[in-house]
Amino acid sequence: MDISKKKTKKEIKRLKEIEELNKLNVLKKDIDRVLGLDIAFDSRKDNYVYGRSLYFRLAKTEVPTASMVLISGVVGKCNAAIVNADKKFENLKINYDPNGDIYSKVLGEINPNSEELKEENRKMELIKRIEDLEIENKNLKQNYGIIASFIKDLTDEETKDLVDNRIIPFSKMCKSRIIN
Repeated sequence: MDISKKKTKKEIKRLKEIEELNKLNVLKKDIDRVLGLDIAFDSRKDNYVYGRSLYFRLAKTEVPTASMVLISGVVGKCNAAIVNADKKFENLKINYDPNGDIYSKVLGEINPNSEELKEENRKMELIKRIEDLEIENKNLKQNYGIIASFIKDLTDEETKDLVDNRIIPFSKMCKSRIIN
């Protein structure tokens, strides 16, 4: 292989590296803007640690060909920081960003049509629905307590009357509405 071809391959590799570096810098700036801080600042506060962890996670998915050294270098960390941040990401997300607002906002900034953003939005909708169901369940339990205290004081005759004249007709009405 002659020298000119080697140089061309090296140049191509370097150009790809520069392109990856530009993408990583844009990603870092987007996260900085959303969080309102510089994630490269050397701090162990939760918002900085979460920001870097988020950056590492998204850098691996948005610029998959970038090396760990290149990804970590943008925020002035060693490549071991990526492995450490990846292990801690879910716990940090639960503690610092429990509703996923920051994560979703950053995803929307960098790639508004990404499948990951759509999946994150679906997760957030499901979490909201679960929270609503938990509240509804709590209310039903409270109402059950009221009804149970009322029923326990009924005589056998009053209980039969309640079932025959209230519960059975109500049940039939509900069934007819479902069918129609």
